[in-house]
Amino acid sequence: MNATKSSVQAKPRVLNKRRLRLQAQAKAAMLALAPSYDLVIIGGGAAGLASAIYTAEHQVKTLVLEKDYEVGRSILATGNGRCNFSNLYLEGKCFNDPDFASITLGATPLQDILSFFRESGLLWAQKEGRLYPRSLSAASVRNVLVQRAQRAGVTFGCCREVRRVAPSVQAKHGADRQAATNKLWNLDIVFTVDEVVGEKNKTAVAISNDAATKQVQTIQAKQLIIAAGRGATQTNLLENLAIPHIAASPVLCPLYCEDTPLMQLDGKRCTAKLSLYKSEFPSVVETGELLFRSYGLSGIAIFNLSRHASEGDTIELDLIPEYSAGEINQRFFELKPAAISFDGMLDPAIAQVVQHMASEAHETDLVNFVKHLRVKILGRADLQSAQVTRGGFATDAFDPQTLEAHNYPGLHCVGEALNIDGACGGFNLSWAWKSGLVAAQHVCNALKTRE
Repeated sequence: MNATKSSVQAKPRVLNKRRLRLQAQAKAAMLALAPSYDLVIIGGGAAGLASAIYTAEHQVKTLVLEKDYEVGRSILATGNGRCNFSNLYLEGKCFNDPDFASITLGATPLQDILSFFRESGLLWAQKEGRLYPRSLSAASVRNVLVQRAQRAGVTFGCCREVRRVAPSVQAKHGADRQAATNKLWNLDIVFTVDEVVGEKNKTAVAISNDAATKQVQTIQAKQLIIAAGRGATQTNLLENLAIPHIAASPVLCPLYCEDTPLMQLDGKRCTAKLSLYKSEFPSVVETGELLFRSYGLSGIAIFNLSRHASEGDTIELDLIPEYSAGEINQRFFELKPAAISFDGMLDPAIAQVVQHMASEAHETDLVNFVKHLRVKILGRADLQSAQVTRGGFATDAFDPQTLEAHNYPGLHCVGEALNIDGACGGFNLSWAWKSGLVAAQHVCNALKTRE
């Protein structure tokens, strides 16, 4: 009886979620876009929202185009749903292109980001330098930004995919650059939905998929910001422009490793010191959570190592990093020989597997083994498993002080659309917020100059 009642109660929640999605799509379909805007932002994620808020609050007519049914959905998945939105130790060296990132971040990046969120009405807390919303809910971050953007007058064009971007005149250096700056950008847009309501669901609003998705609308923008993440390069959004891009590859991801008994520990965690070896010397060292998986290794420390790891490299695991080999041996010396095991130092399941591996390897120095356990890397996990991807438009094509393209005045790239990625801990979201604000500031200045 209770089970039947629970299953009946569960259905409305599923239907309501689907209904809300369809209603959002229907609302998006009814929105009529203006023929032109001061600024069009392609992508309604973290960087796009930061840009939109700044420009709209400076009286810039701003449109955000988002192919999903609502903006900010990518924020909801960050930090395992808690949104680690920044880090107390934010600086350029935390990124793969530290020189470029340092210039864009400026002298006070953390203060700038916190000021932005303070003005958005967000309270936060920190753990080991990582900053989270006080609620520990990514929805808090997303909601305060969307609400602030709406108050500022940002137009959200959801369920819209940009098929082509082209300048009305080729931008050039020299005398022609100012003339090019005064020209518009043309964007070809299609309305897309991934669900259509049938006759069985009378409560939701039906959308004509055939009519909606095949009609191309062209709008114009005085300024353009690409904030579409890796999707900008994957869809060749700027294929008609001579802007080089780097193919996407996974970083901040699990690592596939050679088959060892450690794979029996799927789901087990411990704190470990990890050293990445490309030669006889370690190139990168990380200490933090290690998660054993059936295919290899995961966890925050592995994610950070993955930014530097390649197939054929070796990871050395120190499973008891808080103590030196001498200190551990002293502990064993103080015990009766029959009581010596790692059960009191490691999860017993991990201890059992490690001791078995040592026995199989005929290793007599168990302490040395547990502090120098080596695993060979077979490769990174796929793009779908990665928290962040490396790749995007080449930074060489953009001014780090403004994020405007050198050869295309009015065109800016922010966030993950550029080939910039950072370590775990809120650095990638920090780059999204700050790069979005930097580009937005330049857009406002450029439009003032244009007047």
